[in-house]
Amino acid sequence: MKGLLYKNCKNVASVIWYYVAFAAVFFAVGCIGGSLIYLGSVGIMMCVIVPLASFASDERENWDAFAVSSGISRRQLVMSRYLFSALPIIACALLSALTLFFAEDMAASAAQLLFFAGMWLIAVSVLLPLVHAYGAEKARIQLTLIMVLLFVAGLTAGIFLFGEDAAFELPAFVLPSAVFAVGILFAAVSPFLSVSIMNKKDL
Repeated sequence: MKGLLYKNCKNVASVIWYYVAFAAVFFAVGCIGGSLIYLGSVGIMMCVIVPLASFASDERENWDAFAVSSGISRRQLVMSRYLFSALPIIACALLSALTLFFAEDMAASAAQLLFFAGMWLIAVSVLLPLVHAYGAEKARIQLTLIMVLLFVAGLTAGIFLFGEDAAFELPAFVLPSAVFAVGILFAAVSPFLSVSIMNKKDL
């Protein structure tokens, strides 16, 4: 599994600094503004773009067929991708957690973090079965559309729920907890779906 994870990381080594710089800009915006809304929304895109870049590289090199013929199981291939996809989620969570120290209302910002963590999990959980079913290149348009929709949904919901002119007030952690719970549910089901797809796929 370590080798597969290293291989996925190597796939994006040449472009990772673009993503780091992009995230750093919105991290600074979050710190200055004392809000996670923009960083969290951009995190949805980052959690999709980084794994997609790695998987597109695998597809161009016909990596899956080579790996399976070399004795790597399809389940190992799938799980290594989920493990790799967890890395940008962890990075976004750490950056977001750091912005809490600059927030005027730490409890409200913690609720935002919980909300966006759920959105990141949902984004990745939707992405991976699609990639395994259709391939990164063939499904690029669909994946781009889903990514944009999730980004807009996350940004809109973030402003709607946590902005200065929030439409309604609920206990701070009610809706974020619900979104996070849905994210956990998606994350629990998604690997089984991807493994099932890969087992039926002709490589």
